[in-house]
Amino acid sequence: MAEIMVKKVEGCKVAVIEGQGPYDKVGPIFDEIFDWLSQRGIESPSPPFGIYYDNPSEVAPEKCRYEICVPVEGDVEGDERVKIKTVPETEVACITHKGPYSRIGPAWEDVFRWMEREGYQCVGAGREVYFNCPKDTPEEELLAEIQVPIRKKG
Repeated sequence: MAEIMVKKVEGCKVAVIEGQGPYDKVGPIFDEIFDWLSQRGIESPSPPFGIYYDNPSEVAPEKCRYEICVPVEGDVEGDERVKIKTVPETEVACITHKGPYSRIGPAWEDVFRWMEREGYQCVGAGREVYFNCPKDTPEEELLAEIQVPIRKKG
């Protein structure tokens, strides 16, 4: 099992598309946001991430809710499809996953088991931060960090 850490994640402004459906089908949404930013000459200062609101082992895949986010800076205005919002600073339990996204599930389970053992509770939707792109990175080299907002119980 990879090491699980607690850290504070700074808040940031993001371009976001909200959606619903199977989490393993969100790749094209990232492409859509990056195309939208590129058309406006906007570069992202940090890695993209997905915020995932539902546990796919408890909620039907077609009903799973998500927000696909790409950090932005400066004056950026959204439109009917791409919204601009601020993701607040939060303390998270996090773990790094290396390998295919299709095998990321056990890392999520590790984080929740660790939280229970260490006396933390989940206080928000978890997210996956993506450090490289599956279009130009071999599956076994993909890196993602799972971040689950937490606070100590009691």
